Amino acid sequence: MFSGEFEILNSQRQCEQLLDAIVVTIGLTKLQSIHHHFKPQGVSVVQLLAESHIAIHTWPEKKQGYITITSCKFDALNEKTITEILSQNNLQLTELLQVSGSATS
Repeated sequence: MFSGEFEILNSQRQCEQLLDAIVVTIGLTKLQSIHHHFKPQGVSVVQLLAESHIAIHTWPEKKQGYITITSCKFDALNEKTITEILSQNNLQLTELLQVSGSATS
């Protein structure tokens, strides 16, 4: 979870740029992006990656949002990296939950 100002959290463009920054920093490959701007407010952006997917969902009226990342390169992501990227976008990390695992046959 992260917190930020209404205008940032209600901007599809800024949410897309935030995901782009994370994707580049981790070294992932963006294939396609889709988004939806909810009425009266809120944004969801999902990016399909060569390595899986990343998504952001926001609740501007609560000044909150969250990002989910599913990737085989998840090891490159850590709290410091996320905090720095959010901070560069005038957002603040409030909670980080990392789950790792692998599929077994």
